[in-house]
Amino acid sequence: MSLVRRSILVAGAVVLWAGMAVADPIYYATLDGQELIRVDAANGTTVVVGPLTYPYQLALAVAPDGTLWTITETCTAAKNLATVDPATGTTTKVGGPMAALGSECAPALEFDAAGNLFGLGHHGTFFSVDKVTGQANVIGDAGDLYWMDVAFDTAGTLWAVDECTGLYTINLATGASSFVTNISGASDCVMSIAFDAVGQLYGITYDFPAFLYTIDTASGVATQVGGAIPLGWPHGGDIVWPTAVDHYKGYKAKTAKTEPKQPKFETTDVTLVDQFESKLTTVKNPFFMCNPADTNDWGIDDPTAHLQCYQIKDAKTEPKQAKFEGSGPVTVTNRFGFRVLEVKKPKLLCVPSEKDGVASALSINHYKCYQAKDWKTDPKQPKFETTDVTLVDQFETKQTDVKKAFMLCNPVDKEGGGILDPEVHQVCYKIKDTKTDPKQVKFEGTTAQTANQFGGGINDEGDGAELLEVKKPKVLCVPSKKFLDPICGDDVVNQASEACDGTDNSGCASEACLPDCTCAAEAAAPICGDDAVNTDGEECDGTDYSACVPYAPAVPGTCLGDCTCPVGVAEDLQPCTARDEWNFAVSNGQSVVVVADTVDSTTAADLDMSISCTTGDSAWINQDYFLCTYPPPAWGCPRGRLTATGDGTCTVTVLGYGDCANVERAEYQLIVVTDGVEPTLTQTEDDAVLARGR
Repeated sequence: MSLVRRSILVAGAVVLWAGMAVADPIYYATLDGQELIRVDAANGTTVVVGPLTYPYQLALAVAPDGTLWTITETCTAAKNLATVDPATGTTTKVGGPMAALGSECAPALEFDAAGNLFGLGHHGTFFSVDKVTGQANVIGDAGDLYWMDVAFDTAGTLWAVDECTGLYTINLATGASSFVTNISGASDCVMSIAFDAVGQLYGITYDFPAFLYTIDTASGVATQVGGAIPLGWPHGGDIVWPTAVDHYKGYKAKTAKTEPKQPKFETTDVTLVDQFESKLTTVKNPFFMCNPADTNDWGIDDPTAHLQCYQIKDAKTEPKQAKFEGSGPVTVTNRFGFRVLEVKKPKLLCVPSEKDGVASALSINHYKCYQAKDWKTDPKQPKFETTDVTLVDQFETKQTDVKKAFMLCNPVDKEGGGILDPEVHQVCYKIKDTKTDPKQVKFEGTTAQTANQFGGGINDEGDGAELLEVKKPKVLCVPSKKFLDPICGDDVVNQASEACDGTDNSGCASEACLPDCTCAAEAAAPICGDDAVNTDGEECDGTDYSACVPYAPAVPGTCLGDCTCPVGVAEDLQPCTARDEWNFAVSNGQSVVVVADTVDSTTAADLDMSISCTTGDSAWINQDYFLCTYPPPAWGCPRGRLTATGDGTCTVTVLGYGDCANVERAEYQLIVVTDGVEPTLTQTEDDAVLARGR
């Protein structure tokens, strides 16, 4: 059975559009911990980021500094603490194994506001984690309730969800759990929970398709957010809370007319280095004066630090500096959701500034702002929905319509002064007063005296400052995360599919790079091993393995080294609730993929499976990993994956879990692949009596 989803591909990330609105991004490890996704909490808009590096990375936690953490091989004794690249899913081990936890599955991980890391095992082991060594320290026992996830609220209380619907709080000192309520109104068991920055609890269901809900912590009532998410088996949800960087409301501004006349702003050349370019830049007139702003009661971190933005252009040099030709697609995420932007020419330099003589540490970035607009995606990304917010700043309080994004501001190094926080960008949206009844009072303008590294005129005290005439509000700039998406055409070889890219053609003997980022004179003949089914006799090729698995999701690692699909073994269970066992040899470092599937609707069963090895490696039971090829609709079939940590023997157990089309006999196909080869399978149990329970 195939899954159909409307999507676009941006730098390997599949975007499942469902509309955009104000929200925090939630990260999940879907497909039972094998794929990283992020979901817009407003409406379920989903981005498939990419595959996770290690098996069963069920736990995810975002640190206060924005780093995404996980536990690899979560349900084995080989579990390690690791970090995850939120742009790709690439996972880097930090330390471990977590000896104190043994083989207990630990799917729940969460940071408190101070950066302390806590976790909870399926069977109740509550622990803290040393982020340097990766070692777990057992704190106490929450009870054997088959725990799924934990999440801190804004008050610092740790919440937990059990196997299905129970919502609890956890005592940080002892690990003891206290029942609060049962979750009601969700379509399935809630597998993962996360709080946003304003205290709203979100939960996501387990089975395919998944559904996102808000949950009332007092009553447990779940309210669906958006439609079905065409993915399944998510774990470890955690929200990237906004960094302690302010929103800025930008007012059109110019040098004020004074008597006596204040000195004209002197055009200045400075060297600016940001993530797009390094340029000698001419700084011209003031253009915006930006106040820190409280948006919808999200607060202001530093009311003394403002931004004054100046018009800029490339300085005239000999030889002439290369013109900025724009970027490839840039994905940004902030309180207004995800957008894919096309970035064009630079427009402004925004400089930390004091206002009206109020001293400030000015611990904020300089920003170089580029004109931006929505990237033309296929399918087209939804139009940004105008959003009504309440903005409070030092000039006014207004209901304000936030319209489309029109600038992306990168943190920038000015004259070698460094960058305070290279991860924090600003996306600036056009704004206008919301139409209300009665009508809001129009902002009539004011003056503001600013002081920054460019100085300006001379104030009464003789300090470098500039008096500005401040006019109507024009923009709201919002702190944002940015993912620069590599594409064919950005003049950098930055994808596995690229042999060259525009001017980055050193990999081509002829130095001729074609528009599809292949070398003109080096187009190699198709071969087995080029990750594409393109020659006679190939059924699959490396990552192009969809033909080997007629069900969804596809199973990585099932294509054999000779570019054919595995045959597997055909067997049956008599009766359908019996158990078969199969042995095969493994070597240290081998990747092992095991799949069991039904073969006929008249002999189908709700199959179950487990894998255990003499090396100590194991894969937990994956009963409902995908829909069986021949199900009744509710039945699922198992798939397992592990990496051998030594030489030895692995045992696969296949059993019918009770639901059968024919109680006397259940037929199945078993596929085992180790590093592209089907190992010899030896059956050691045939139709053994099933001991119930897991």
